[in-house]
Amino acid sequence: MIPSGILSELTSKLSNCIVVSQVSQSAFMEVGKYLGITRIEIGFEIDPTKFTKDGETKNTLIYRDGTAYSENPPYTRSYKTDEDGTVTISFYLSEDNSPEHKEEESDLQILADVIFIACGRWRLVEKLQKSYLTDALTGLPNTGGYLVNSEKLFRQGKLPEYTSFYFNLAHFGLVNEKFGNRETNEILARYAHKLSSYLVDGECLGHLGGDNFVALIFKDRVTTFLNLLAGIDTFGIIGSENIPVRISAVAGIFDIDKNIATSGSVIGDASVALNEARYVRKCHYVLADKEMNERALRTKQLIARFSDGIKNEEFLVYYQPKVRAEDGTLIGAEALSRWKLGNDILMPGDFIPIFEQNGMVRTLDFYVLEHTCMAIREWIGKGIDPVRVSVNFSRKHLGDDQLVERIISTVDKYKIDHRYIEIEVTETVNKAEASMLSDFINGLRKSGIAVSIDDFGTGYSSLTMLRSFPVDVVKLDREFITSLDERDKKVVENVIHMVDDLDMQTIAEGVETAEQLGYLTSIGCHLIQGFLFDRPIPGDRFEERLKRRKYELT
Repeated sequence: MIPSGILSELTSKLSNCIVVSQVSQSAFMEVGKYLGITRIEIGFEIDPTKFTKDGETKNTLIYRDGTAYSENPPYTRSYKTDEDGTVTISFYLSEDNSPEHKEEESDLQILADVIFIACGRWRLVEKLQKSYLTDALTGLPNTGGYLVNSEKLFRQGKLPEYTSFYFNLAHFGLVNEKFGNRETNEILARYAHKLSSYLVDGECLGHLGGDNFVALIFKDRVTTFLNLLAGIDTFGIIGSENIPVRISAVAGIFDIDKNIATSGSVIGDASVALNEARYVRKCHYVLADKEMNERALRTKQLIARFSDGIKNEEFLVYYQPKVRAEDGTLIGAEALSRWKLGNDILMPGDFIPIFEQNGMVRTLDFYVLEHTCMAIREWIGKGIDPVRVSVNFSRKHLGDDQLVERIISTVDKYKIDHRYIEIEVTETVNKAEASMLSDFINGLRKSGIAVSIDDFGTGYSSLTMLRSFPVDVVKLDREFITSLDERDKKVVENVIHMVDDLDMQTIAEGVETAEQLGYLTSIGCHLIQGFLFDRPIPGDRFEERLKRRKYELT
């Protein structure tokens, strides 16, 4: 029987280490001498799992005393694991020793049990570490695991051998609508497994969550990988039927060079390029460059500054007049935002697209509405008769069930007659949004607040909009006014006639020349907005226009 002192010392040392193989030789020396052990090995055989798709086989030497050991087969003891695998502990004995007696064999069994318990703790720690760095759905490295791998390559000076990809699966929401969440997750896992099978040793594919992936690909295989992102065939299951699914991706690409400062750039720079591909250029992939990174930095600065900008009222409301063409009468205006940032005045194109992406535009829309109501109340207080002012509201609001009530509450707060407010909305192509937009329009019109369709003609559902939504005004997009070639003229004329037949008004925006004005008037479009009459102007200057009420026609 192993003396209790020797066994206690061994178990103490094993329990205080994270990995069994890291235990010093001295931990086994005393028990080794006592039992005549010259060598101890642990063998792991783990069946394939989500995290080890090809299974795992590992042999680890945890003790040897340097003397010759018997060529006879070692004494072994095997244990099943909860991963349907096997752990085998092998003891090699000195040439003049073998477990001939049951007592000696019993000692080796006890020692094997002690080691196996320690191995279980070792394996548990290893699994926890791996799960912390691994995405449970796909078995790929998660953000942490991907960055650990990137940092390792960075320290080794090998990152410049790679090109970094950050990619998002295109139109994957449609897959979810068709198959449901559970099967969509399975499709995502199949896609990830298939894509990873095309990688070569040294390359890395990671899953950041949702339908977002990253990859480090050797430079000479970039074209090959792009071809894979163009489309991979997998399948989804509905009932018992396998339905083919082809998945493509939109990618941001960062060509890593020797000047890379941190390993985190493999994600950061590629993500900037992905945003450019998805939201700006609307193409399959974009290669990151210096100007893009500078724009991204500027975007972050504007986002960080937004809350203070609202709080400090740095956003200014300008008004662009709307004019009746026949006699030059001022009949309305559109409220437009500007941002006074230090000594600069930023135009809407500098910040609206940014805030549209992250939803901040909703706060800005209500800010503009509130300041418009304040201005109207001020004009009324001065005895100036207001005109109807339109305020743009993003489609980002449509998920808000209380949107109509919030708009009405804001207008009523300043005791403004509802006829002085108009809400402009852009065209929509999403069926769910269309349903919400219909409810929104009907709710506003019931309260006496007018609604207009902005940028009419630029979406894919213009005729559906006219048929389905009883708005008050249709704003004809400036693109149709700029060229006025014969084809555009046909479109404009028919739209105006159709809108008129539906008892709506048409206003043409972007009118800059007398020629455009004359043509529009001749075909029955009598409401005009554009530089020909006025640019967007601050509230005090617009107040002067209200007092004057007329524009001279030339």
